[in-house]
Amino acid sequence: MVDRIYNKNDNQSNKLVNLSHFIIKGFINNNSNNERDLSFQDLFKTENKDDRIVSILMSTFVCDWNWLAKQLSIVIDDCYDHDHLPLCQVAINYDRSKGTNSGRSEQEIGNPFLDGSQTISLKLSENKSLPIDIIHPPLLVSQIGILHSKIILLEYQQIIRVVISSSNLTGSDWEVLGQTIFIVDIPRIKKNNIDNINDNKDQFKYELVDILSSLGFTDDHIVNALDQFDFSMIHQHGIHIVSSIPGVYSHNKYGLSKLASLASEYQSTSKATAVYQSSAIGMTSREWLSSFKAAIGTDNLTLPFPTLNTIDEMITYNPLGATESVTIRYHDKDLLLSNKMLSKLQYNNERDPKVDNSITNLSSHPPLHSKVLITDRWIYHGSHNFTEASWGSISKRQSTIKISNFETGVFIPTALFTGESIQSMLRFKVETPLYDFDDIPWQMNKHYNILFNNIHQDNLDNNNNNNQDSNNSLNYHWNQFKKEQQLLFKFNK
Repeated sequence: MVDRIYNKNDNQSNKLVNLSHFIIKGFINNNSNNERDLSFQDLFKTENKDDRIVSILMSTFVCDWNWLAKQLSIVIDDCYDHDHLPLCQVAINYDRSKGTNSGRSEQEIGNPFLDGSQTISLKLSENKSLPIDIIHPPLLVSQIGILHSKIILLEYQQIIRVVISSSNLTGSDWEVLGQTIFIVDIPRIKKNNIDNINDNKDQFKYELVDILSSLGFTDDHIVNALDQFDFSMIHQHGIHIVSSIPGVYSHNKYGLSKLASLASEYQSTSKATAVYQSSAIGMTSREWLSSFKAAIGTDNLTLPFPTLNTIDEMITYNPLGATESVTIRYHDKDLLLSNKMLSKLQYNNERDPKVDNSITNLSSHPPLHSKVLITDRWIYHGSHNFTEASWGSISKRQSTIKISNFETGVFIPTALFTGESIQSMLRFKVETPLYDFDDIPWQMNKHYNILFNNIHQDNLDNNNNNNQDSNNSLNYHWNQFKKEQQLLFKFNK
């Protein structure tokens, strides 16, 4: 599932196309041919087939390097010789126990790539390898925090494509899990217009440079190259990047403070309801919950989240999706349940009519890894989950905010959504019943044994067309979870 804003540039106009919500191409149990479908390789397609990639910049929490090598080997074909390969950098989370800010990537790079090196050689074919600089951005040593931003920046000769999503660089994220993504193409400025364009206040560009620099992308060719592109169209439409950067701040540039500042310009009515679908819900205090509601401008907030019964049924109808539900985390004790803020996550079957609608629950659909906050005046989409670590905690005197994670998302005024309702574009239903008294939220840390006891290897093989490489790629998070738990798992045959 993907949210997309796509800026189509041609010689006549710059047109902002509406936000779309859709299933990613290749989802195993979905035969949808929805025009909004998107694959990882689709990110690299441009209207001008002769426009060559100059540089690739990506940030991710985790990366399946073998999967990424296969994807890039298709994108970077024979038209790129050894002397003209694009520059490539990847910022990735790392294990701080190995060093303050220089530890190895949390998921080892491993063979056939160099493990722990700052530069790896990603083998694309027998005679071609792509050097990739690995970046480990600074994290706060004194507290829990991760790099969770998911950004892809593709510089071409004529455009630069900005991609902000909820997807990590794994086959599971792009082909199994439900995700959201923002895409915009920014045209390169003609040489005689550069001075005039750069006099404009392109806030979106400054916000992008800020997060890229904070993540550690220091290559002048990538970061400073943004000055060569015209971001004014994005600025004119009121679209902003909302980032979280670890630290303590007395301004409103980051996290919940930034969201509050933007939301204040689009005041909702006091009775308006906000809906926040995210793949993780953290331990929530009354103080932080109050701060969050104040920031978005409404006391009425509901959180669609899968129940234990949802995942239990998914095991039968969609075992591959069920295994990747280990990415869905719930850590709150009873505050949200007692305040009746959890609602049943239900899919909008009309959104993808070719999905099996005879199954009325979520079992024929993928687990949602997306993070979407919907109000009557604006929408947020990105990497922020409903956690204090993601958004930050505001001090009691409202003077500072303390942030743990790197996060990145996009703030979009709903006035841009014309031609169809927001609900018709969303993969899940906005208005759904609240949890019943006997409903239990899916809590991976407590319930993962259900997966171990009920998932059969034959089911996964059938879903993966008996392709072992595909199986490893599409079960990436499940396989990593088993390693983390150091569990010896044997499938029943």
